[in-house]
Amino acid sequence: MVEESAYKTWLNQTYLESMGLNPLPVWHIGEPMSYLDEYCENYDYVAIGGAASGSMSASTYVKMWKWVSNKYPKTKFHLFGIGVSGTDIFKVALPYSSDFSTWTVPARFGHTVVLDNKKIIREIRPSDEERKKMKSKKGAMEEMGRIIERIEYFRNHMEEFDFTTSYQPPIFQI
Repeated sequence: MVEESAYKTWLNQTYLESMGLNPLPVWHIGEPMSYLDEYCENYDYVAIGGAASGSMSASTYVKMWKWVSNKYPKTKFHLFGIGVSGTDIFKVALPYSSDFSTWTVPARFGHTVVLDNKKIIREIRPSDEERKKMKSKKGAMEEMGRIIERIEYFRNHMEEFDFTTSYQPPIFQI
């Protein structure tokens, strides 16, 4: 099934290229490494998807990213959907680009992000009472404003994080 999905992704990539388009190739976590090898050999930019599905823990995703970024140091990677809870990746190695939609989480799932007592951003599920408040348009807008402020805090304090890394062999199987 995973092999078939990877193959369909590759077919889609080649089809779009045959139409004159230049999409980034996307390797999804769990697909055969041969696809990632092929993409990294033939493209300057490669996107990694599949993290948002929750198929791997944040710590395993960090290990995977550390391994991938060391194995393919010349490739510029885009990480899809890592979320605020996955920002430990930025402590290991910086991707070329990334995206997440954490600021929309309250409107979708009734979650929020907070700074814990160590000033680490965490994604949490509020109590039922807090979630009821966020279900109103006013409550949701107020919570999104607070989330944006918290994310802004993270952005403004990124220099406080240690982004250096030393290579460790992966301790997981893909």
